[in-house]
Amino acid sequence: MRDPRGLYSLAYLMISLPRIRLSLTDEPPGRAIREYLEPRTRGIPYARVAQSVLTLPTTTSAYLSGRHRQALRTNLRRASEDGIYCTAIEGEPRDHLEPWLSRPFPGNEASVELEEWLRLPHHSAKRWLAFSADGVLMALAVVTIDAEVACMNVLKTSSYRARWMLHQHVVASLIEARVRHLIAQGGDALTLDPGTQYFLRLLGYRIAHLLI
Repeated sequence: MRDPRGLYSLAYLMISLPRIRLSLTDEPPGRAIREYLEPRTRGIPYARVAQSVLTLPTTTSAYLSGRHRQALRTNLRRASEDGIYCTAIEGEPRDHLEPWLSRPFPGNEASVELEEWLRLPHHSAKRWLAFSADGVLMALAVVTIDAEVACMNVLKTSSYRARWMLHQHVVASLIEARVRHLIAQGGDALTLDPGTQYFLRLLGYRIAHLLI
């Protein structure tokens, strides 16, 4: 607030950010995403301002191609060499994850147990998990998927390489489902920690204002 040049630069950045209109249905996933995006604080729709958005191509090969995806391809190859694999969880997750439900999720806050991360934002959300070669849980993702828009509700990992692998697994599934945009829940992109900002940039996310 004491730096007029900084305020000017911030204002210019906010004005110049692209705007992306999201097409949401009236089905439960579309309503869930809309409910996340609609709230305002002092008239500002904070969940739609300067958000991280990944615009998906029509094929996975198109997403992975090009010089800008070199880091992604390298990390996916290393994760594959480590034996990391991903799976979608259908039905009741407790049937598959009993050994971990009463433990803190690896690499995260000691007070947060896996069962808390597995809670769905609504009944149509999808869940994916990543495991090490010897079957140890390393990452989980919870995603709300509407017809053309998906929202990454949760992406928690205890492994840098598992994070790359799990995100790619989710992206491939969304492309197959013909989703056009993936938004990352968790605050505006300008206030994320530098490591997360860098990760999202390498994955192809851009910062944009969202319209619904």
